Amino acid sequence: MKRTLLTSLILVGSLVAPIAAQSPTATKLPDGMVPVITVDGSVSEQNNPLDFFAPATQTLRDLTDAVQKATADPNVDALLVRLESPGWSLAQAGEFRDALMEFRATGKPLVVSADMLNLSSYYVASAGTRIALPEVGGLDLYGMSLSLYYVRDLLAKIGVVADGINTGKFKDAMDPFLRQEMSEGTREQYSLLMNDLFEEVIDAVAAGRGIGKDKAEEILTKGPYSTGDALEIGAIDEATGLDDLMDLVEEDLGKTVTYDWEYVGGKSKTAEAPSLMSLLMGSVGKSAKAGAGKDQIALVYALGPIVDGRADNSNPFTKTRSIASEDFLDLLDEAVEDGNTKALVLRVDSPGGSAIASDRIWTRLARLREKGIPIVVSMGSVAASGGYYISMGADKIFAEPTTLTGSIGVVGGKFTLGGTYEKVGIARQRLSRGAHSDIYGETDVWSAKEKEVLGVLLDDIYDTFTAKAATGRGKTQDEIKALGGGRVWSGKSALANGLVDELGGLSDAIATARELAKAPEAALVEYPKELSLIETIEKLMSGQISMSVSQSTALSGNPLFQTASLLLPPRQLAHLAFMVTAMRDRPTAMLVMPAIPEFD
Repeated sequence: MKRTLLTSLILVGSLVAPIAAQSPTATKLPDGMVPVITVDGSVSEQNNPLDFFAPATQTLRDLTDAVQKATADPNVDALLVRLESPGWSLAQAGEFRDALMEFRATGKPLVVSADMLNLSSYYVASAGTRIALPEVGGLDLYGMSLSLYYVRDLLAKIGVVADGINTGKFKDAMDPFLRQEMSEGTREQYSLLMNDLFEEVIDAVAAGRGIGKDKAEEILTKGPYSTGDALEIGAIDEATGLDDLMDLVEEDLGKTVTYDWEYVGGKSKTAEAPSLMSLLMGSVGKSAKAGAGKDQIALVYALGPIVDGRADNSNPFTKTRSIASEDFLDLLDEAVEDGNTKALVLRVDSPGGSAIASDRIWTRLARLREKGIPIVVSMGSVAASGGYYISMGADKIFAEPTTLTGSIGVVGGKFTLGGTYEKVGIARQRLSRGAHSDIYGETDVWSAKEKEVLGVLLDDIYDTFTAKAATGRGKTQDEIKALGGGRVWSGKSALANGLVDELGGLSDAIATARELAKAPEAALVEYPKELSLIETIEKLMSGQISMSVSQSTALSGNPLFQTASLLLPPRQLAHLAFMVTAMRDRPTAMLVMPAIPEFD
């Protein structure tokens, strides 16, 4: 048995270009080759070519592309997938699993190795023809739960009082700050949502393991299990480590094979470091320049909360992602400016945000469609509220069964600091003219009349939201309103209710875009484009890249955040940071879902 490491050498700080490894897409594998696809750590949507300043990440597209390449390659005899504590959402795991199931359909062995498997990883592993764990390992399976965190009383301890209004029973983005328990609407929608997600995992495990749904549910809820127990109940196939497992694969195939450990494109823990020349010239990863002058399909990433104006997403030294309206509109212009773009694929992973920014992006996308450019949306882990708003006018929408989407509704709110000022000895004195002159003031909650006025504004935005959704989805406005009110749907239920068109991942969306554009050979070009190191330095020196601290860092001196950061999970803290920051200067209408639940 041979293990081949396709690595290259790099002399750090030297101007000598390293020996480049062969590109995975250009490698012709000999007979007896088994690719190894390792999923280790955080799985991101889009790669930052300069993210060697931070811990390495893998992109979901790199992983699925590698599986699809193995599926199409006749020289591949089997596929080995190694799961090393992946950090991914259930939707990302499902998209990767879909690709694995396509490989499994070839009839070739699909072997999955891990030390420990949790729910999302076992969901993926169930696609394998053989699952192996070492003797000292196990299955961390004990069902599914989700948590939302409420901080009204925490706010009260420092004198902060939140106030908010919304357009529906389910629009609960402000609830974490207004309540200390789930509302009836929240409990109802998330109970049904969790049912959908758990049923998807049960169905997948039952199909993958060739067992009944009752047996699959029992496996998923009766743990945790040791490796021995997992083997006894038929949840896995082998109690063996990785080295012995590879020997077993060779025995099954009846020949010696070479394991290719660098089959996945992009960076991984064993991948070669980029050369100095590639950094200077911008040739790391999938360069957008590759499609210059030819027909192209533009793949545009819309990742993070939706905000007004501009952001510092181009800063390569931070991991902060947001969809800033001005930046994103520029990005769309860039994607179509040379006239070669025949279709646009929008990859959306966003819980929403500013209503104004969402509408501006929707409008620009509508104008592109009017110019004859088909638009296909691929929803990632979440495409809800504003994330759904920018998606709903597309020619076709794809979602994973476990995508969180919908949340058609509007919310407005503010955080009042009158109690905080009193605690610390600040007196606010102001002169004003007009009955509602203090409607955005930071010291007092809204009066009944002020809420009435703001409610009319939010209702108007909600009517616009639902009217445009009705047009985009071929429904009446009343039908959309029956699905709205802020309610969050799984991708599976969204399909059943006509909010999306098909279940599928990014590869399906790209294939459909090529069909709609009648451009099967068009190059796929990613946006935002990759910056070379020289371009990055030039933008940094000219001030086009901001080195400002991130939102969470800027708020770190706030006593609320000092306390919350010690107690709240990252997603809940990020939601708190986003809402406080968005409403700090002037409360605004928000198309945003509550913090993405923490699934346990």
